[in-house]
Amino acid sequence: MAAENANTMILLKSANNGNTFEVSLKIGKKILIVKAFVEDESFVPTTAIPLQNVNSFELALAIEYLNFHHGETVANLIENKSVHFVRNLFGIVSDFTPEEEERLFQETAWAHEDVDPDV
Repeated sequence: MAAENANTMILLKSANNGNTFEVSLKIGKKILIVKAFVEDESFVPTTAIPLQNVNSFELALAIEYLNFHHGETVANLIENKSVHFVRNLFGIVSDFTPEEEERLFQETAWAHEDVDPDV
């Protein structure tokens, strides 16, 4: 597939009633048949991918599951991590002054208890 970015969306089409579902490419590629379609050089993201023997209900459940676990992976990655660790991990630059950061840290000290040491 040509130009693919984090915001690329694809369409999946159920077999029983032809309902289409829009999902992110990243989520869609977790379904092997979809992955085969999108890796084909001639694939165009605006083309609905037909999923034989998959009804709308099953497809909706699968998409919901994949979306949830996709977010869960990120949540597990940053769970119990310090603000400093998360900023470094995602390349986030703080726009607070050191004084503002210290004040916020003191105001929310309860949120920083039991945080894993930075690794």
